[in-house]
Amino acid sequence: MSSIFSTPQTTYDALEQDIELQIALSQILYGCVPHATEEECLMIFKESPEKIATLADIRKISTRFFAVEKEEFPSVAMEIRITTGKNLRLKYEYFFLTESSEETFFLSTLARLGMFSLIFLCDDTHCAITAEMTETEIEPLKKIVAAQIQTG
Repeated sequence: MSSIFSTPQTTYDALEQDIELQIALSQILYGCVPHATEEECLMIFKESPEKIATLADIRKISTRFFAVEKEEFPSVAMEIRITTGKNLRLKYEYFFLTESSEETFFLSTLARLGMFSLIFLCDDTHCAITAEMTETEIEPLKKIVAAQIQTG
């Protein structure tokens, strides 16, 4: 289970100032846009205001990574499980295409940092939390990233 922290205001500021990220977010109604810099990894989800309201009391976040070895779609799956104070359980999945330099940068940065921020957005409504992964959670990702570097 990941440790949970408040997401700093600087994360929101960076989000608002990144024009490419704003364009990517404007092109989806619902879904996820991952974003990484050298200092942080963001999983930005566009959600309904009702769903965001249920996420106001996040108590537990756990992650799991696994390689998807399909020739037509080689990827790494990231599964995020969230439990709220009302014992609501939510699961999100994102598949990182290993042929994308941006997505492999995200994965290698995440493996190095061991933490990420979840940001849920809808118009003026938002919810954000930062999760630090346990060694048990991050070890599979480190192995996958190391294997990608050797074959890539």
